[in-house]
Amino acid sequence: MNIREIAKLAGVSVATVSKVINKKDQNISDDTRRRVLKIVKEYNYTPYAGVAKRREAKTFLVAIALDASQDHEYLGSLLMEDFRREGYSTLVCRSGSAEEEFRNLTAMCGYNPDGLVWDKREDSLEGCLEMIRAGNISFHLIDSHAPPSPNNSCIDYWQVGYTAAQYLIERKHNSLFCLARRRGYPESRFFQGFQMACLNRGIAANESMICVLEEQDGEVPGRLLLGSTGAVCFSEDMAAYLYEVSTLKNRRVPKYLSVMGVRGSDRDNYLQPGLTSVLLPYKELSANVCYRLTADMDGFRAVEAAFATKPKVIDGQSVDMPFDFQKKKVVVVGSVNVDTLISLERFPQMGETNLVQSVAVMPGGKGLNQAVGISRLGLEAYLIAKIGKDYDGADAFNYLKDQHVSTEGVSHTSKSSTGRAYIHIQGDGEGGIAIYRGANDMLTAHDISQNIFVFQIASFCLLQTEVSMDAVEYAARLAYNEHVKILLKPSAIDSVPDSLLQKVFIFLPNENEIGRLCPGGDTYEDKAGYFLKKGVKNVIITLGNRGCYWSDGVRSQYFKAASFSAVDTTGAADAFAAALVACLIRGEQMETAIRNANFAAGFSTVKLGACAGMIDLPTLEFHINSGHTGQEVSGDTPVHSYTDPTQNKGGRD
Repeated sequence: MNIREIAKLAGVSVATVSKVINKKDQNISDDTRRRVLKIVKEYNYTPYAGVAKRREAKTFLVAIALDASQDHEYLGSLLMEDFRREGYSTLVCRSGSAEEEFRNLTAMCGYNPDGLVWDKREDSLEGCLEMIRAGNISFHLIDSHAPPSPNNSCIDYWQVGYTAAQYLIERKHNSLFCLARRRGYPESRFFQGFQMACLNRGIAANESMICVLEEQDGEVPGRLLLGSTGAVCFSEDMAAYLYEVSTLKNRRVPKYLSVMGVRGSDRDNYLQPGLTSVLLPYKELSANVCYRLTADMDGFRAVEAAFATKPKVIDGQSVDMPFDFQKKKVVVVGSVNVDTLISLERFPQMGETNLVQSVAVMPGGKGLNQAVGISRLGLEAYLIAKIGKDYDGADAFNYLKDQHVSTEGVSHTSKSSTGRAYIHIQGDGEGGIAIYRGANDMLTAHDISQNIFVFQIASFCLLQTEVSMDAVEYAARLAYNEHVKILLKPSAIDSVPDSLLQKVFIFLPNENEIGRLCPGGDTYEDKAGYFLKKGVKNVIITLGNRGCYWSDGVRSQYFKAASFSAVDTTGAADAFAAALVACLIRGEQMETAIRNANFAAGFSTVKLGACAGMIDLPTLEFHINSGHTGQEVSGDTPVHSYTDPTQNKGGRD
């Protein structure tokens, strides 16, 4: 390829091509210049090949000088790729000192590059800039030690620190500190952004929140490590260091200390996988530098503006709500009933009359049962429910207060009486329930909106469908928007909206309910898979005295029931739900939490009445510490086959 062939392909004269290549194209239109340069780049044409090059000729070479003290290897690879797409070859050098930087720049200028990307060191020698300008080379700065400007495309670390602190504050952290190895210009800007985010949220921000290892003899002060719930680290290696120190001090991440880092690539870091990080916008920075320098080299006018792309956060497993919030707040939205328990030897057949052995009246309803179960396990239960202005409502309300359940969300209505449940219990402990919803049906989205603050400080939300579906869906939206995990117990319904299922963390039907809600499928695996595809994260199907089945789409397992002589199985599913959530909040894995929940469900069946058998924290902890967590069922056990609920009376609820 020669200059005449270039001219022919571009449809211009040889003189025009020569002027463009030799940067004497002031009177040539932009369209013509673009057309000529496009062909020159495509065919990798080198002017004056075989003769001494003149500085005025284009070499289609870009020099990239990187600062070795910065973690800019990834940025360098992005720059190389971006310039390659524009038709330029690249020459890259990394400088570990000011003297080496000067030598590298001198050598690069000797290659007559069309342009230079200068990742300037903090200690650069004064002669560097003068040498570059003397070589008449187009250049663009990446100077992390100065503010962004039209001629300096760099990361604004003020925005990075602000973004990281804001992320933690939005998750209820107000005792924070910021960690870096040194106090250079980028770190100082990082600290300032961090402090501004705190001030904007009413959190006192001062120098005591800043930890610079070089100023602390390489150690994080105990007052910060033990007195804070969240930390923002200037880099990933600082985050890995903090993980190690926290473990030695028994400040487990994220249970007791949430940790955030800063990374340049969206690839997970091998030092600390799962780290929640602020992602530096290196891709956008590289594209900006390439655009600005290419426009200058090719004779186009670039928009005069400083680089200002905001960083984003990559979610991981190193950030959670502060432990105090995790420990204390579980919001329960559900029914409150007065249960009438009728004990008889067996259920009467149609037209048959049986004698009742005993009758008992006590507070119940899935919302009340679960709230009481949560409270007995040492957590703070906040119940949102509706009761009538009658004796039954007053009795249930007082019972909740006696059980230390927060009742601020329990409202009264004079338009309906308190809900009732008529529970028939056979001699073998199995039962059937007929429910009058009453005031439960009058719980509305407006009632729930009056308690919106509790969703902002809760870690779990327990929902059941014995109240209106509008109320359930509204509560689910609030919980989901506040990153609160949702457990849904479906009862007395034939379908669940897909929009609700998409938000559910744990779906907890029994075998009768799963049969109604998913009539297709031959096995529990099939039925669980149906709901997992709808967006549910975990499906647990309770199987009465045969235990339960769990699947999260990747793992699945059957668990045996704990061995107890059942007196009344009413409320066992509520005991299961309360214990499951309590164990997950304690930080236990799902498999262990299910085994303990199975024990709590079995324990609840030895007494008459749903709440009477709810396990308390000392009893559950004794069970956990004793190591008797039950046996899971092996994969080849016949319980895999789905059985018609009309032929099976085993379903503990």
